[in-house]
Amino acid sequence: MAQETAAPAAAAAAAAAPLANATATAAAAAKVNAAATAAAAGNAAYKEETATAGDTQQRQQQQQQQQQQVGPPAAEGEGDRIQQQHQQQQQQQQQQQQQQQQQCLRILSLCLLMRWKLRRHLRRQGPAAAPCL
Repeated sequence: MAQETAAPAAAAAAAAAPLANATATAAAAAKVNAAATAAAAGNAAYKEETATAGDTQQRQQQQQQQQQQVGPPAAEGEGDRIQQQHQQQQQQQQQQQQQQQQQCLRILSLCLLMRWKLRRHLRRQGPAAAPCL
């Protein structure tokens, strides 16, 4: 009697194994797609933020150039003040450029890390899950 019950159970378990593997593969693919979608959304947000920051910086530079083109100093000591302002503006521009470069490097390293993790995950799933690799 035990053998009669065990045989159909074993057959059912054997038939369910490929289904479980397919379900696990589909779940992994869904996670990969979600990660890719999140990365794409992050890239889009970064591009928008960068464009906005670039527009702001360009406007600031134009305003600074207009201020510099006002004319010769009106009184003694005015030349020193203008020179100090110019130096401060240059320092601010350099700091902004350095901050933007650092932000770009952080985002690039994050993208490379996510790409590596995604490729590693897909390689572990096997060739059926990642035919593009």
